[in-house]
Amino acid sequence: MDIKAVLKGFFAAVIITFAALMLAALLAYFARAADNVVTALIYAVSAAGVTAGSAITAKSCQKRILINCMLVAVLYIVMLIIMSAAVNGAVKLNTRFLLLIPGTLICAFFGAVIGK
Repeated sequence: MDIKAVLKGFFAAVIITFAALMLAALLAYFARAADNVVTALIYAVSAAGVTAGSAITAKSCQKRILINCMLVAVLYIVMLIIMSAAVNGAVKLNTRFLLLIPGTLICAFFGAVIGK
């Protein structure tokens, strides 16, 4: 396990997601996008961030690439849980959040494939 590569990929995923979410928020505000379009855009941005972060991890480590990329996804999910608890006062395990977990893991897998 390469902690440095995992953290590098995780922070890249967070930064990419944050920057893309800011652009999506501006787009949604000025274009007056519908709620379902904004929701789909948020999921797409999160998927792109995790995929890019996992690809960066895959390029940075030499062995156990899939495990390291999955750790990026797990850290991302833990971050989402902590942020959800901080904002909502509790973790809301609704179907959207429960679908985000396997989606994040699948994106990390694709990032591992793309990165190598």
